[in-house]
Amino acid sequence: MERRRTSVPLIEALAREVDELLAHALSEASGTWAPPVDLVACPEHFHILVDLPGVPARDITVSLRDRQLEVTGWKAPEPHRSAGKRYLRVERSSGRFAVRVELPGPVDPVRGRAHLGGGVLRIELPRIEDRRNRVHILPISTEEP
Repeated sequence: MERRRTSVPLIEALAREVDELLAHALSEASGTWAPPVDLVACPEHFHILVDLPGVPARDITVSLRDRQLEVTGWKAPEPHRSAGKRYLRVERSSGRFAVRVELPGPVDPVRGRAHLGGGVLRIELPRIEDRRNRVHILPISTEEP
């Protein structure tokens, strides 16, 4: 029985990795790009750092459903790109972007914060207790309702 308990987190981690790989592949096929992301687990919070240089806050949307964080938006193409120039190397992305991060634990979205500065979107989400497998004992009344 002990083996089963230790394999579940490994399976969940593998499922998250597969989900992220599929999301990345689908984003490339759909013409969107995925900015680099760091996910940091602290005792009280999860910190998510998203590199978005040149993207104004008005063009970014941060949403959270259950444990799925999604950052979407639009980065305008560089204004100096023109037909008269021959680009030898282009690595900086523009256009629609989307990135999804599966959080490893439950969070309180109401107390979450996001700040954009220096080309980095910093998201802080407070951790909360996981109540999915918690047993609740209901008191029994002897009075009629």
